[in-house]
Amino acid sequence: MEKIKFKTILLKFLLIIVIFVMAFFYSFAFLNIFHKLNILSDNKLLWGSLGIAILVIIIVYVYMFINIKSNKKTRFGNWVTQNTYRFILYYVISYIFFVSFRVEVTYDVSELKNIISLCWTILSISITIFLVWNVLILQYLKKKQPQKNKNMGSIQKYIYIDQKRKFFDSASTLFSTITLLTINLFALAISTSIVHIVNVEVPVLKQNIVLLSFYLSINTIFQLFIDILVPLTEEKKLILKDMKATAEDVNLQNEIDDKLEKTEIAIKEIEKLNNIDAEQKNKIIRELLSDFMEDKGW
Repeated sequence: MEKIKFKTILLKFLLIIVIFVMAFFYSFAFLNIFHKLNILSDNKLLWGSLGIAILVIIIVYVYMFINIKSNKKTRFGNWVTQNTYRFILYYVISYIFFVSFRVEVTYDVSELKNIISLCWTILSISITIFLVWNVLILQYLKKKQPQKNKNMGSIQKYIYIDQKRKFFDSASTLFSTITLLTINLFALAISTSIVHIVNVEVPVLKQNIVLLSFYLSINTIFQLFIDILVPLTEEKKLILKDMKATAEDVNLQNEIDDKLEKTEIAIKEIEKLNNIDAEQKNKIIRELLSDFMEDKGW
């Protein structure tokens, strides 16, 4: 019980650290837009980002504290759990938008065209990976999908609802990659039209749209690759489970080696005996070997 409590506390602590880091980078990317517009100074940018991140941590901690104290499932908690994938998707897209924002023109038209060509290449690779992703993820989710039985007791129903909630969260997170890939396609189509066909008088806007498409392309192919690793990593764990040699296995091998050496010595001593014939020697040797091969330690 103490190990379980310690593990739970450690996981919550790590979760708070991850949320703090994500909140800091998100707020920093957002406030950096105003810093680029010379509205915020360096100090205000840093302390503002830290302040927002600390505020987010306080809100999360209060929510977790109330949730633990109530010890009951709530509609709001269920809504948060069921929409986690949306929060992650909004976080990624908006963060990419903040990072890609520029206030000065740093790329000419030829460079933007090269970036778009690179983006289309990345997108084609992403679509190829998606074809593999589609097969692996669907098979993975079908194996993981909770099954509802007709005759379920209260405990079984409780466990099924909990499993269903977790499955929906993980499956929705994986399927959000499809949404990201679709957004990437539309953003790239718009940026291509703006650079090659439509004459936009604001070069900064043109540049920002192209950069947004570029970062979306990079993030999409990275996310697809990470998603593919999920089922592969789990399959790897199942294959390698109980296959690692332990200290007990090494001790067992040493015991078998000792027994082999003793058996070999016994056979040599038997062969040296002159008071029994060859048939009796072979019979004793066979019994020794038979006893060894039928060792219960195996």
